Amino acid sequence: MAFNAWLSKIIDELVISQRVEVVRALDLGERIAIDAEKFRGVILNLLENALQAFDANQQGRISIETPAEEDRRKISTSDTGQGILEANMKKIFEPLFSTKTFGVGLGLLICEQIVCRHGG
Repeated sequence: MAFNAWLSKIIDELVISQRVEVVRALDLGERIAIDAEKFRGVILNLLENALQAFDANQQGRISIETPAEEDRRKISTSDTGQGILEANMKKIFEPLFSTKTFGVGLGLLICEQIVCRHGG
C-alpha cells in the first residue's frame, strides 16, 4: 500500500475543529506491508486522544510525521494539548486505565499490541 496516501485519507476522515491545526510531514511515499485495518485503528486512536486532550476553547496543533529512516518505518505524532501527567505515564498502557469519564481504558493498550506485532 502507498503509505502516505493511506495515512492522509485517515486524517481527512477525522472531524477536526477549526481551532486545531493538523500539520503533516509525510515522507514515506513507498509501499509498506501492514495490516491496514488494524493500523487504521491505531492512527485513529492516537489522533482522537490528541483531539480530546484540547480544552473546548483551546487553539492547538497536532503534528503527524513519517520521517524517512534507512531500515525502519516510523510514524510520529505530537500535539500542543494538555499532555499526560508524569504520574500517569507509567500507567497509560495498563488495562482499564483511563483519565477520561468515558471509554474503557483499552485503547492505548490495544495500539501498543498492534504496533508490537508489527515489530515496533
